[in-house]
Amino acid sequence: MSNLWAHGGFFTGGFTGFFFSMSIIVGSYQGIELLGISAGEVANPQQAIIKSVKSVLFRILIFYVGAIFVIVTIYPWNQLSSLGSPFVSTFAKVGITAAASVINFVVLTAALSGANSGIYSSSRMLFKLAHEGDAPKVLGRLSKRVVPDAAILGISGGILLGFIIDTLASTYSKSTSNLFVVVFSSSVLPGMVRGS
Repeated sequence: MSNLWAHGGFFTGGFTGFFFSMSIIVGSYQGIELLGISAGEVANPQQAIIKSVKSVLFRILIFYVGAIFVIVTIYPWNQLSSLGSPFVSTFAKVGITAAASVINFVVLTAALSGANSGIYSSSRMLFKLAHEGDAPKVLGRLSKRVVPDAAILGISGGILLGFIIDTLASTYSKSTSNLFVVVFSSSVLPGMVRGS
């Protein structure tokens, strides 16, 4: 437990790191409107939303606060960069030899889940924009299974195009290696203004 207050204590480098991390945290939870979008597609929306909102609190406490708390109590914060992945090191310390594979599986699953929810919410918004006349009408088409397939293909195409541009840009110019962070951070402020 002494690692929590040793090695310079809290906010050793000032509040700069805290504010930079807040942009990532706020950006991570800007997708909460997904609850409202998906509520229209369930049998009992009120019950589904209440259950989802309640489960979010426990997930934050376990997967974010709990995980970080365990790591910073085991390792000094100023040695984390030399460890590689602190999660892998923690699992290895406990005796789970396949720690790297477990963490890679969790990260891949989380990334796919995030991409899936992003495609889901974006395609529904694009579908609505098409019906309001603010997007091409073809994007308002529904498949036989009552799914906005054209909007899903449009969003997926945009993701593919972004992936290709990012790959080409990082291949030919090392200065664009932090392009994702810049684009992600620039999307946080409008989301915060909209949310407030």
